[in-house]
Amino acid sequence: MIKLINSKNEEMILNRYFSLNEIESTKSIKSQELVSKDGEEYQGSKYNARSFEIKGAMINTTDSELLRAEVDELYNFLQHEPIKVYRNKDIDRYISGYINSNSKNWHPLDKWVKLEFEFLAVDPFFYSSGETRGEAINNILHNFQVVNDGNIAINPTLTINFNSATTTDPIIANLENGNIIILNGNFGAGDEVIIDCERMIVTKNGSNALSIVNDEFLLDSFKLEAGRNDIEFRCENSVDMSLVLSYKNKWI
Repeated sequence: MIKLINSKNEEMILNRYFSLNEIESTKSIKSQELVSKDGEEYQGSKYNARSFEIKGAMINTTDSELLRAEVDELYNFLQHEPIKVYRNKDIDRYISGYINSNSKNWHPLDKWVKLEFEFLAVDPFFYSSGETRGEAINNILHNFQVVNDGNIAINPTLTINFNSATTTDPIIANLENGNIIILNGNFGAGDEVIIDCERMIVTKNGSNALSIVNDEFLLDSFKLEAGRNDIEFRCENSVDMSLVLSYKNKWI
């Protein structure tokens, strides 16, 4: 059965009469013609917004007032957008959508009502509710793995807490794609660095600290590729810290 969660974090499970149509994905390629040359020059690509429909019926053959109340409850629930739509209530994978149009078709005796909702997903991807991967690091060279169970690369958030000692110029590298984060300077007990690789926000002890990261990160960010990612940490001097990667698996 389909599960919905609105922007107020309220949850609703639709009855077995509701179904979700196939959600087609399309991709646009941007290119430009080349003067006096064959073909065109590739300039990038993007996945487009997606439309999908939920259709079904609510039925109550004995209590028309209760049926109307249930329909009103559903419409009130859907006012709080965006709506997270799960194809299956037991699978942690959702797409967020806004209602583009809707229709109601009532039975003459108010015993059932046919409902149709068209959604527009401006963000075309499916997501998991959230994952974390924590690692305690006590050696100046430390390797570990992070698995992205989706099929699209994702930008995690890294939270680094330094517990003791003095760590100089720590480096976090993804050996799968060459992405690298270098934190310039010395870090000691009580320091916390948070790196949001999606929004490109870096803070140190709660204050903006974009200047402490390397230029390569500012250009390329830091991604977890689909599947297994071999992560390497290295630094100067010594280290006693915890590193937590927070992310949502992502599917097209």
